Amino acid sequence: METTATTTAIAVKEVQDIISKAPQILSENVASVDKAKAVGENLLDLVKKDGMSDLLDNQLSEYQSKVKTTIKVMNERRKGFTQLVDRFKKEFTTLESALDPMFNQIQSIRDSYAQKKIAEQREKERIAELNRKRELELVELRRQISVQLNGHLANYISAVKKGLYEMFEGYTLETIGGADIAIKGTSENLPGGFLDGIKIVYSSYLLTPDEISYEVGIAKTPELLASFNGEYKQAIAFEKRSLIDKLPSKKSELEEIAKASAEEKKRLEAEAQRRKEEEAERIRKEEEDAKVKAAEEAAVRASGEAANATVTAQAEMSFSEAPKVKEGYEIVIKNSAAYLQIAQFWYEKEGKNLSMDKIERKTFAQMRAFCEAWALKNEEKITSHFIDYKETIKAK
Repeated sequence: METTATTTAIAVKEVQDIISKAPQILSENVASVDKAKAVGENLLDLVKKDGMSDLLDNQLSEYQSKVKTTIKVMNERRKGFTQLVDRFKKEFTTLESALDPMFNQIQSIRDSYAQKKIAEQREKERIAELNRKRELELVELRRQISVQLNGHLANYISAVKKGLYEMFEGYTLETIGGADIAIKGTSENLPGGFLDGIKIVYSSYLLTPDEISYEVGIAKTPELLASFNGEYKQAIAFEKRSLIDKLPSKKSELEEIAKASAEEKKRLEAEAQRRKEEEAERIRKEEEDAKVKAAEEAAVRASGEAANATVTAQAEMSFSEAPKVKEGYEIVIKNSAAYLQIAQFWYEKEGKNLSMDKIERKTFAQMRAFCEAWALKNEEKITSHFIDYKETIKAK
């Protein structure tokens, strides 16, 4: 192979000869350095003692020339050895770099595959998240349907109660005789098509009108209507019994008012008005309590359904394990003005906390690498028309 031929070109005898001389060369160079330092120290002592003069300046200049010559001689002495080391170093690095093309080709193939797998995983996650959001919208739609249906029932019950009470309050001495029959005649059944007449109001981002209509349709079941009928019957039957029980006292009150003086009549009518207002508040409170209870029950059901939707989405996301990759960003420079923006961003995030000597040693490449790492760690990027961030994915 070519690498073997190149390596054997360094003759063994030549290597042995150069290496055998290395200790002597090092010793000679040490001696040269010691001698040069001694002479230099003597000259510096004279400067300290007598101060500078033209004579001393000439001696110092001559000394510097001799030091340069000494360094040149030292370099020539060790050149053979250091050149040999460089040659070996080059042979080693050449051998090592011979694997780079193959390694890089394989890495490129793995990177492409990893990018494909990550893209597939992200698409699965996107679909799973979309499905999760759709399920959550369905959960919210069902909650709203339940709340609105129960709210409509509570409104209707409240309206019938108010009607019964207004009828009760409207009786006079002349009409109260038939009140018992009239109150009992009020139906305790919901009107036909009660559920069909309820319009559900709901707006959605992901659900179609057909899907909303379908959910509304399946919510209006015969079982729900039967449940509503039972609740309605219980509430209205209780209200009717309560009013019938009050008919004797109502008749007595009307008789008292008819016989009372003007002042007494005014007092009795005021008391009647107060009771009327109390009854109206009772009916309103019962309606409100019914709506709150229905909303709480719907919220509990929705909470469980939402949890199931989240678990399902997580299961969908874990169908396949994503490859192990190193993700990052690469800043793409579109205009030279971007370098100034990179430097400004780096200085604001890191540079202002460094000493001046460290700031001076920073290169644009290092600042750019910092900004790329910062974007990955903090999801904060330089906002600029001159810069693009390209996502990078490398297989581990």
